[in-house]
Amino acid sequence: MTHKIIAYFQNIQRKDILFYGGIGIFLFLLLFILGLQFSYTITSSYFNLNKSAIDKNIAIVALDEETLNSHKFKRYQDIDRCDHANLLRNILYGDPKIVVVDMVFYQKGENEACDNELKDILQKNPNVIVGVEYDETRKTLHTDIFWEEWRSKNIALVNTTSYNSLNVFNFHLADYKNRVKIYDARKNPILPLAIEAYKQARGFKEAVLTETDIVFDGREKIPLDEGEFVNINFFTSSYPTVSFIDILENPNRSRMFEWKTVFIGATAQDIHDEFLTPFDTSNFIPGVMIHANLYNTLMTKRFIEYENIPTFFLVNFLAILLFTAILVWTVSIFSWVFYSFLVVVGYTAFSLLAFRYFGMIIEIFPLIVAYIFVSLAIYLKKYLEEKHSKDQVRAIFSRYISEDVANELIKQGVENMHLGGAEREVTVFFSDLAGFTDLSESLKPDELGRILNVYFEEMSSIILAEKGTIDKFIGDAIMAFWNAPLDLPRHANNACTAA
Repeated sequence: MTHKIIAYFQNIQRKDILFYGGIGIFLFLLLFILGLQFSYTITSSYFNLNKSAIDKNIAIVALDEETLNSHKFKRYQDIDRCDHANLLRNILYGDPKIVVVDMVFYQKGENEACDNELKDILQKNPNVIVGVEYDETRKTLHTDIFWEEWRSKNIALVNTTSYNSLNVFNFHLADYKNRVKIYDARKNPILPLAIEAYKQARGFKEAVLTETDIVFDGREKIPLDEGEFVNINFFTSSYPTVSFIDILENPNRSRMFEWKTVFIGATAQDIHDEFLTPFDTSNFIPGVMIHANLYNTLMTKRFIEYENIPTFFLVNFLAILLFTAILVWTVSIFSWVFYSFLVVVGYTAFSLLAFRYFGMIIEIFPLIVAYIFVSLAIYLKKYLEEKHSKDQVRAIFSRYISEDVANELIKQGVENMHLGGAEREVTVFFSDLAGFTDLSESLKPDELGRILNVYFEEMSSIILAEKGTIDKFIGDAIMAFWNAPLDLPRHANNACTAA
């Protein structure tokens, strides 16, 4: 097969190079546009494999439309620090393992007593983790209402900026999130909410950043992407949820939180704490659900990794070489369809297995599109070459055999023509001009040539019309035969009719 591939590329001419170059540029642009638009839709199907790993010990307390439309509150600003303190008190009554507050309280409230009440609950309950914002420009935390010594206790980062890798298409989208960032260099790292919750849930005391990992107590690791990001695996867009107002007014309902990790956050659309994710590229997911998915990722150790640009192009280059080899090797459309099916199904299965067992997200869509266009390009070239070859054969044979016979030979193919010779019954025809010798002596060569041309043209038309095959011209004579190379049942009659 190797020599076929080498011969195939050796036969490519300059015009073919221009043709393939144009196809290549068009293919690259098309892959880029279509891949950017559709690859996440295909990638999102991977996350369906995670349904069996959804953490049943995660619960959400949602600041939802029901809360904002309740008799107690009419808008988000109506919820004060006393309400948050009472909510936390009620949740803690249910004895949860960890409580994660996806909200920030760095500005002082209108009621100092409520601020103090909230701080008192946080101080007495280290299993409550509250969000703070990090100023990337100033490299400082917004913790104005908290005392300085509290900084290293139960606080964690709420990332208000979206960070995304977009796989091989490395762009920044304001509302797309598939990873979180780790700040504060490598000493005393400030962890995102979900990672801090994981640290406390597992009972770790210390987190240290290396070039490739977050290391807890020197033994357990979380892999880093690009040295400062943690990729989020997604399991669901909605964990079991109860309304903020429901828990606030019904403390007894908090019993459902026993030894669970409870995330408190906004799901109401008016608060605008929502993002697009690889799990669903067309619908926004509340930020609190994203934190819960990251926590689920860490607890199940289902870490994921995206292809980088060099890996993407290397895999696609090697795969396209394989596709080209398959296409050059196949000779029939049936074989092409069969091998195409195997390639697409095999590569899809490989990518699903890579995600399920190795956490690697491999782009499927660009490679499938590449295969389709490489196939079309090669088969278009094969079709044009075959058509050109048939036209040449038809032009050559039409001088000696009828058009019908020529078409039948092309249709049957060379392998059916028995070029090694065969015994069969044929009718042979000879025809010459009476008195040609005397005539040729009396005419000039050009005059004799014109007469022979007219004679041969008329006779050839008659022979070919009767489906004969002209063997040769001998001076003024014509030799023809019937019933070869194709069968002609009444070949003798055809020969006599021509005579």
